Amino acid sequence: MQLELVKNVFISPKETFKALPSDKLFLLAWLAPFYFGIARIYRPGTYEKALSAVGNEYLLFILGSIFALVMIPLSALIVKLLIRIFGKKLTIKKLMNIYGYALIPRIVVAIFAYAVIFVNPNLLQEQGMNPLGITIAVAGVGAMLYTIFLYIYGIVVSPSVVKAHHKPL
Repeated sequence: MQLELVKNVFISPKETFKALPSDKLFLLAWLAPFYFGIARIYRPGTYEKALSAVGNEYLLFILGSIFALVMIPLSALIVKLLIRIFGKKLTIKKLMNIYGYALIPRIVVAIFAYAVIFVNPNLLQEQGMNPLGITIAVAGVGAMLYTIFLYIYGIVVSPSVVKAHHKPL
């Protein structure tokens, strides 16, 4: 079911986001945000600063992992509190699933970029922008915008969670 939903993010996002469960977490709810959380640490400017502050690459990875794993549900909680202002009630698990699946376009572009760099490792070393580098950059910007759209769209189309209140007899 989870792989079917990955494909359906591009084909029918409305049905996909409605189908995501509110009571259990799918694998992408943790893996996709975790990957992008760790990837932030290894950006050229951030990596040097973080490594000089921590002093050890392994410790940097461990601290980054802990930070990413704490921020994933915490950011879902913050979004949950924010959307309550608009009368929308979603569980943290549902929001984490929505965000994980909303990141699929960025994952596709990242895999494409890794494949291109694997085939042509000197691509990043070249002076100036070449057509392939421009294509990756444009695809990355498009994927980021589509991810933002999917996240907001997923929140909007998902039905609010209604808790049944049982009255005592």
